[in-house]
Amino acid sequence: MKEIPQELKDRAYLDIVGSYDFSKLPLPFYWNFDLERDWRSVLKERKLKGLIFPYELLARLNDQNSFIDFIKLFYEQMNFTGRNDLDIFLAIDWDSDIFPSLLDMMNFNGLSMPVNSKIEVAYRQLDGVKFTNSFNDVKYNIL
Repeated sequence: MKEIPQELKDRAYLDIVGSYDFSKLPLPFYWNFDLERDWRSVLKERKLKGLIFPYELLARLNDQNSFIDFIKLFYEQMNFTGRNDLDIFLAIDWDSDIFPSLLDMMNFNGLSMPVNSKIEVAYRQLDGVKFTNSFNDVKYNIL
């Protein structure tokens, strides 16, 4: 891989989905959390900057009455690996209906939301009114 300029190393991050040989990454990375992968090993990766939790996964765990057990296990693993420094993001869609206890049980540093037809006038062209209205709806539902 080509060397990353020093001025970008503190500002650029990779967003990784699935499995990867993390030792070959030139930059710190955020990992899209996936229960099907060995997430405990990912927590040990030194270049891991944070995790992005898809809301659909957390909602499914909640619907299966296993959300609280998962959260306990997750935070135990974070403590065990000494990775309490990780950023935790929640990936939601603009119209996600977040279950109330989620924000009480997990400490999120921020949200990850897609650019999609819910806020676009055409492909990758934001509609200012749709964006503002959707953003205000998200703020209202979360705060």
